[in-house]
Amino acid sequence: MANTYIELVVNSYRNCFCLEEGSDATTTILSPDDEDVLLSIYQDTGGSVLLGLEKSIIRSMAQDVIDRRHELVHIVGNLQKEGSSAEIDEDIRRSCETISKPSTLYARHKAQLMSKIK
Repeated sequence: MANTYIELVVNSYRNCFCLEEGSDATTTILSPDDEDVLLSIYQDTGGSVLLGLEKSIIRSMAQDVIDRRHELVHIVGNLQKEGSSAEIDEDIRRSCETISKPSTLYARHKAQLMSKIK
């Protein structure tokens, strides 16, 4: 069980990369105990105070976002060189969805936790 905010956030984010294809907002990202600890931290701080700070305090998350953004720009640029068609547009959409999936799952997880704050 993780004990600090940073450990919990890092575990949450990393777990989003390990989920199988087809995972969605109902997928469990943290253990129930870790989720309770994180929820308690959000409740104690008012929750919104910590929103968006992850990339500022956890360098590995910030670097991952930069790396994935560069990967996406590279992929989209290569696909656009092939011209324009419905098939290429679909390839671009799928690439964007695949690369952003972990961040999307992480954001949904955080939103679900925030909705539980009393």
